Amino acid sequence: MNSKSINSTLDKHGVRSWQLDLLGIEPPTTVQNKQTLNQELIKRFKATAKKDKDDKIHVQFPFNGKEEHLNDNYLVAVKRLISLVEKQLTNSVTRDAYHDIIMQQLASGIIEVAPEAEKQMGPHYFIPHRVIEKLDSLTTKLRIVLDASSHMKNELSLNDCIHPGPSILKSIVGILLRARNKPFLMVADLEKAFHQVRLQAQHRNATKFLWMKNPHSPPTPDNIYIFTYIANC
Repeated sequence: MNSKSINSTLDKHGVRSWQLDLLGIEPPTTVQNKQTLNQELIKRFKATAKKDKDDKIHVQFPFNGKEEHLNDNYLVAVKRLISLVEKQLTNSVTRDAYHDIIMQQLASGIIEVAPEAEKQMGPHYFIPHRVIEKLDSLTTKLRIVLDASSHMKNELSLNDCIHPGPSILKSIVGILLRARNKPFLMVADLEKAFHQVRLQAQHRNATKFLWMKNPHSPPTPDNIYIFTYIANC
């Protein structure tokens, strides 16, 4: 390597040492733009959210405009379903437990079989899913995890088409401080809290996923259900 190349390399490393994005610091203009966008997203969320007769809230996905180019991801979802069955759900006990979770979600109205009448509505996307097992957990030993970052080569994922939006989590430091200010502390757990928020019908086809009608038979075309999420997934 000659001296010119060495100097060029050193210059690049020197520039990288003070670039804000590499230090985890964002320029003020970037921060301001994000804050403005987040305020617009919250405003849009409030304007488009609806309540039904049971006071359940129905919301829209915060699509960013790229959803027009979203591929349905069906082939990836099929491949991942086969892999799930052959590599993770290899024993009947685990597979039955996985099947029971999906059937419970169906019975409680969290998911539905994709309606034929709504097959032309909105963007379409099949979400692959996998299992996470925590055998030492006292409550949830088996959990279904959706992969909305999945995509075919040179295609978009569902996550690519959605604004992340602002974080609405409260500071843990603030929570701890406020908890010490009062003589009594009440703790509650809302069962399946995220599932209490419903998704409006025109966006549900972006939350399709595949599962088997008979979990003990291979995932052939005649043994596959197409589900969509009614509730937030």
